[in-house]
Amino acid sequence: MSTNQYHCLKELRPNSYNWKIKVRIIRLWRGVSRNGEEFKGLNMLLLDDKNGRMHAFVPGTVIEKHEDKLCLDLQDLDQVANQNVYLTDVVGVIHKDFPLRNVKTKFNDQQLQVKFTIVDGRCSVNVTFWDSLAADFAIALEQVTDFPAIIIIASGKITSWQGTNHSTPQIDISNAAATKFYINYDHHVVSQLRRMLSTPIFSKYDFSSQMSDKLDTLQVKDIRNLGYDYVQKEVIAEVKLTCSNNLQKWFDYACSSCYQPIDPVDTMFACYRCNNRDVPHPQKKFHIEVEAEDRTGTIVISLFDREVRTLIGKTAQEIVDEVNV
Repeated sequence: MSTNQYHCLKELRPNSYNWKIKVRIIRLWRGVSRNGEEFKGLNMLLLDDKNGRMHAFVPGTVIEKHEDKLCLDLQDLDQVANQNVYLTDVVGVIHKDFPLRNVKTKFNDQQLQVKFTIVDGRCSVNVTFWDSLAADFAIALEQVTDFPAIIIIASGKITSWQGTNHSTPQIDISNAAATKFYINYDHHVVSQLRRMLSTPIFSKYDFSSQMSDKLDTLQVKDIRNLGYDYVQKEVIAEVKLTCSNNLQKWFDYACSSCYQPIDPVDTMFACYRCNNRDVPHPQKKFHIEVEAEDRTGTIVISLFDREVRTLIGKTAQEIVDEVNV
């Protein structure tokens, strides 16, 4: 059925009941009466293909017939995958996350991408964020202090794909225009999931890579005395760029699959960690040497990709694109 057989939300008027619309449900919530009693009906925020938004209310007598379709476990997301009717809210514990990177699409366009997995104790699901949402997620994750982090993905797009190494379709959560995320949000589902982390159903998951150690504050002279058994420490210092005649050394090339550093051979790139796989479009990752200085002395520190992105809010590829404009 063609889209011109539907009305846009902005066309709706109270003088008629004969409207046909095609929308996504991007938010769901229940209202509360003045007495504190929860309404049986549901409030909805609708989004159409013209980016029009409108509030709607579905009475309890109607919603009772369909409410069981609105709440799914992660293992049930295949029931709503690849449909083009509505978006889905999910919540899960971030299990593994991979660095923000630039990828080239089949149309030869550059896009930001970040991948991670979430778990609910029963299964894990892959998540892929693109473009500005990917950058926002990478920055937000850097600021998390309560680990493991729990994320609510509001209005996610559920897709499935048949990988070459998988006998069954794999579920992936991606983002649409209406998608938002909330990390460690003050919500009862987040509190409930965090309490469940201590139960046996989460014992099969190792969250140690997500845990943040408490950092000590040291001066430069103290760092010099740490020796070779160095443990990451936080330094309060004035930082300035190291003067260098080689301005090409502010980033490294990295494999687009395993994200590990690679070096060119005769202007071509191949990753020995990935069985010498050709890498036609290697990622650019920050690698900058700076001097940290305080009243006790100076010390040279190497800042890598995640640290620099956190400081300046841009990727190395974005800096290269700006210079080449």
